[in-house]
Amino acid sequence: MLYRKELLLHACLFFCVSLSAQQYPFVHYTPIDGLVNSRVRSAYQDSKGRMYFITYGGLSVFDGARFKNYTTQNGLLVDMVNDVVEIGDDSLLVAVNTRGLNILVHGEMRPLQVGKELYPVINRLLKSNDGSIYATTDEGLYKLGLTKFEKLPINIPGQTIPSSILGPIIEYRDFLIFTTYDSRKNYGPFLYNKKTGTIADHLADMAVYCLETGPGGSIWLSTTTTTMMLDTLALAKGKLELIKPRLVPTGLVSLQGGIIHFNNQQELLLSSSNNQIIRYRKDGTVQHIVLPELSTHFVQNFFIDREDVLWICHDGKGVYKLPGTKFQPVLYPFNDNSSGIRTISGITADAWWVVMNNGELIRQTFSGNKSFRATPSFDAYFLHTGKKYFYASDTRSLFMARSPTANETVVQFRKIMVLPDTAIFGGIVVGDKNGNIILFETRNLCVIQDDKLLFTYPLKPFDLVEGMHLDKHNRLWVINRYSGLMIFSLHPESPETYLKKELHFTKEFEDGSPRSMVVDGNEVLWVGSRYKGLTGFTVDTGGLKKTWHFQTQDGLTDNFITALTCDKDNNIIIGTQTGLDRLIKTQEGYRLENITKSSNTFSYINYVWMDAANNAFAWTKTSDILQVEPATTVSNRIAPELLLAEIKINGKKGVGLRSPFRLDHHQRNITFSVAAPSFIDEKQIKYSYLLSGDGNKDWSDTTSTADISLLNLSPGKYTLHVKAFFPSTSYTPKETEFVFTILPPWWQTWWFRIGVGLLGIGILITGIRIYYRRKLEKQKTILEKQQAVEKERTRIATDMHDDLGAGLSKIRFLSETVQRNIHEEAHQPHLQNIADSSVELVDKFNEIIWAMNEKNNSLEDLLYYMRNYTAKYCEENNLAYTIKIPDQVPPLIINGEMRRHIFLTIKEGLHNVVKHAGAKKVHLEVQLDPSITISIRDDGKGFDATIMSNAGNGLRNMEHRMKNVNGQLLINNDAGTLLTIIVPFPVT
Repeated sequence: MLYRKELLLHACLFFCVSLSAQQYPFVHYTPIDGLVNSRVRSAYQDSKGRMYFITYGGLSVFDGARFKNYTTQNGLLVDMVNDVVEIGDDSLLVAVNTRGLNILVHGEMRPLQVGKELYPVINRLLKSNDGSIYATTDEGLYKLGLTKFEKLPINIPGQTIPSSILGPIIEYRDFLIFTTYDSRKNYGPFLYNKKTGTIADHLADMAVYCLETGPGGSIWLSTTTTTMMLDTLALAKGKLELIKPRLVPTGLVSLQGGIIHFNNQQELLLSSSNNQIIRYRKDGTVQHIVLPELSTHFVQNFFIDREDVLWICHDGKGVYKLPGTKFQPVLYPFNDNSSGIRTISGITADAWWVVMNNGELIRQTFSGNKSFRATPSFDAYFLHTGKKYFYASDTRSLFMARSPTANETVVQFRKIMVLPDTAIFGGIVVGDKNGNIILFETRNLCVIQDDKLLFTYPLKPFDLVEGMHLDKHNRLWVINRYSGLMIFSLHPESPETYLKKELHFTKEFEDGSPRSMVVDGNEVLWVGSRYKGLTGFTVDTGGLKKTWHFQTQDGLTDNFITALTCDKDNNIIIGTQTGLDRLIKTQEGYRLENITKSSNTFSYINYVWMDAANNAFAWTKTSDILQVEPATTVSNRIAPELLLAEIKINGKKGVGLRSPFRLDHHQRNITFSVAAPSFIDEKQIKYSYLLSGDGNKDWSDTTSTADISLLNLSPGKYTLHVKAFFPSTSYTPKETEFVFTILPPWWQTWWFRIGVGLLGIGILITGIRIYYRRKLEKQKTILEKQQAVEKERTRIATDMHDDLGAGLSKIRFLSETVQRNIHEEAHQPHLQNIADSSVELVDKFNEIIWAMNEKNNSLEDLLYYMRNYTAKYCEENNLAYTIKIPDQVPPLIINGEMRRHIFLTIKEGLHNVVKHAGAKKVHLEVQLDPSITISIRDDGKGFDATIMSNAGNGLRNMEHRMKNVNGQLLINNDAGTLLTIIVPFPVT
C-alpha cells in the first residue's frame, strides 16, 4: 500500500486472461545451457539423483552443477539414444538406435558385448525386481545374461505373430507387460510369465501409447484416445482385463489418453495435449499446468523426479523444468477491466480489494469477485474496511463510506478530512479494538473516530512511517524510516492523550533505514531495511534485542526489503526489490526459501499479504499478482547426496580415481568437480571445503561454484572435506571427504633420506679416517724426513770420515814425515802428495756441499755440474772428450740423495775409464726421453765385469747407487766400453 503518488502511478499494466489460467514459472534448458541436443526424447533419474536426458543427438547427464554429454566422440555407438537403465553403483546400460549396447561406468562410456551374438536394436530396457535385465527390441523380447543375450519366445498358441517391434515395458510381480512399437500393426499388449517363459495373455490390435505403475502397484495404460487400468486380480491369474481408472476421492472416471506419471504424493499427472498437464489432486481438485509456448509443438514425454520436480521433454526446444506449483502468477480478469491496478488494500482473512486505475473497486474472495463503483469519483490510493465504515483517500483527502450491502454495487463516499498543506496521506492503516482507525500523513499520526479526527501525534519532518502493528496488549508499534521504532499505549478514556509513547528505539537499526515491518505470533518484531536485509528483534521493557539477522550472504534474494507479512505457521513472507522469499520456521531456527529466484523470476514487490487458507500473495511493481502456496514439509523426499563428478590432475581427467588414491610428486594441481543433485533450485546450492593436511583449519567461503581447484600442493597426505548447503529446501547440509596422497620425489622419500643419512655417516667416518690417515702420513713424512736428514747426516759424517778423514790422516802422516826430514830432497814427493791430497780433499768437500745445497736441486743444475766435472776431469787426465746435453731441460726437482747417487756413479765411471780402460777419448751423452739416460763411451780396451767385480767395490757401488734411485746400470764392451745409467723421472 503505497503512500507516495509518484510510486503509485507505476501500477498500470493490464489483466486480460481467464480466471482459471495459471502461468507457472518454468525453467528452460537448451544446448546453450549445456544440453547435448534440443530434441529430447525422455528423461531418467538414477539412484544418486542425477538426471539423464535421452535425445536424438546423444545423452546428457545433469547433476545440478553441470551437463556432461556423450556422443559418438565420447564412446556412444551412435548419437541417437533409445533408453537407459541403472544396473549397479554408478553403472548404467545405454541402448542406442543400432545393433549394439553401451555401458556407462563411473562416467566412462564404452561398448558392451555379451556373448558372440549380434545385438538387435534395443528400444526399451527394464531392470526386473529379481535383478534380471529385459529388453524390448526391433526383433522381440530379450533377456541380458552374463554370457549371452537371450531371445525369449513370445508365441501365442494357435496364432502366428511375427517378431514384432516392441516398445514400452513394465513389470508386475512375476509378469512382464509390454506392447508393440510398430506404426504399421499392433499386436499387443502382451502379458509374459517369467517363470514359465511363455505369453500368458494378450489383447490383440490395441495401440498402447504408455504403460505406468501407479499407487499400490496398480497398472495404468493409455492409448491415443483413453486411459485405463488393468485389473490386478486378473493379472495375478495371468489375464489382461481393462477397467476404468479409479481416482481418490472421485472414484471411477473416464480419462483421455496421453502420457501418464505419478508424483510422490501418488497423484496422477496426465498430459493429453501439447499445451497442458492435468494434475488430479488427492483432495479431488484438478490443477491445470499450462505448458510454456508448446501448444503448436510436440511434447515427447514428461518425467517427475524424486523431488516432485516436473521435467518436460520437447522435440526441438530442449527441456522445461517446473520445480513445483507452490508459486505462480495469478491473472485475474477483474470483469474485463483493462485499465490496470492502482493499488491493493483492504486486506482481511476472507477478501481483499483491488482499486483499478479507472476508479473501479473490485472485492476479491474465494468464490470470485464483485465490482463496485465509488461515488463521488476520486483517485483512491488506499482503502481500509473498518468495523462500521470504509475509509479511503487520495493524496490529501480522506473519505468515509458505509459498508455496501450484498446487493449494492455503488459505494457512497463523503469527504471527512482535507490536509491543509503539502502533506499527503500514507497507505498504512490499522483499526484498534475501540473501532477507531489509526493512519498517518507525513506530519502526524492520526486517530479517526467515525468521521472525526480524534487525536494527532506529531512526527519528525520528512520522516515516513513504514509499518504499524497493534499487539495483543493493545499497544501500537510504529516503525519510521529515520526515527526507528516507537511503541505507544492506547488511552481511549483520554482522547487528548490517546497515544502515549512508552518506548523508543533508534540506534538498534544501525542506519539500515527500515522500510517494512511485521510482528509474528511470538511477538518477534521483523524489520526489513533498505540496506541491511531482515532483522528479528525481541522487545521488552529492558530494550530491543536483535535475535535474527538475514542478508544476501545468508540466502536473501536482496538486502532491500520492501514488504513483509507472516502466515499462520510464523513463516515470514519477504518482498524485496528483486523478488519474493520465505523465511520458514524450523525446530533449529529458520531457513530461507527463494520463491521467485528459484524459478528465475525477478520483480519488485510492492506489497504482500495472506488469505484465510494461508496462501501468500504479492503485488509487484509491474502489476502482477503472485500466489504462493503454504510451506509444506515432504517427509518421504530423498535428500540429495554429495557426489564426486570428476577429478582432473594437471588439467587431465583422472580416470578411475576413487578415494583414497595416490599421485606422483609432479601431479600437484588437482581439480575436484562435485555436485549435489537437487533440482528444486540447483543454482542456490552452495559449497564449502576444507583441505586438511596442509595446516589449514578454516573452511572456505560458501560459493555456488562446484569445482574445487587445489594448486601447487606439496607432497603429503591430504583429506578434502566438502560441504553442500541447500538454502531453498529443508535438506540438511551434506558432507563428504576425499583422501589422497601426493608421493614425494625419490630424493625426498624416507628410504632415500635414510640412505643419505647412512651415506653421510659413512662419508663422515671416511673423512675422519682420511683426516687421521693424512695426519699419520704427515707425521710419517715428517718422521721419514727426519730419518732422511739423520741418514743424510750419517752419510755425510761417514763420507767426511771416509773421505776427509783418510785425506786428513794422510796429510797428517806426510806432514809429520816431512817435519822429521824436512832437509832431505827425498821428501819432495811427500810434499806433492800433501798438495794433491789437499786438492782432492777440497774437491770431495765441495761435492758434499753441492749435494746438500737445495739451490742445486734441479735437473738442469745436475747436468751442468756433471758436464763441468767431466770436462775438468778429462783435461786433467789428458783425455779427449765430447759432451752432448739437450738444449731444453724440463724443470724437474732432483733431491740431494738422487743427485749424489747419479753424480758419483758418473764419477766412478770416468775414474774406471782413466784407471782401467787406457782410453784416449771419452764421449758423454744425456737423453731425457722417456727417462734420464746418461751414457759414457770410451775407445779403450774394455774390461771384464767379473774381474772388475771381484777386484774392487767400484762396480758394486755403482749398481747399489742405481738401485737406491730405482735406476739401471748397463755395461757393454764393444770397441771400447759403453756405460749407461737409466734413472726414471722423479714424481713431482
